Amino acid sequence: MTKLRLAGVKRITAITGTDNGKSIEIIYHFDKDNQVINLKTNISRKDSKIDTITTIFSGAKLFERELSEMLNVQVDGNREPKNVFLSEDSPKAPLRKNTKSKTKA
Repeated sequence: MTKLRLAGVKRITAITGTDNGKSIEIIYHFDKDNQVINLKTNISRKDSKIDTITTIFSGAKLFERELSEMLNVQVDGNREPKNVFLSEDSPKAPLRKNTKSKTKA
């Protein structure tokens, strides 16, 4: 992230997360001179933790909160862990796959 910032990338446009059943895939989307730059990483489903990037890209704060809320990813260093979209009585981590159940086609 620091290398991107030093290369002149100033704006994060989104963070997307997907539970692929084996890991949590996180893609950071940036804009530089009207070109999209995507940076992808995978983290463990069991120990789903990642460090905040808000010290480098302050605009990531809301995206990190959404990632935490929807996929139960602990973003270490994000100082506002409260839900943004879901109420307290909503299902937890609604975008997480339930790998224990099998559906019939």
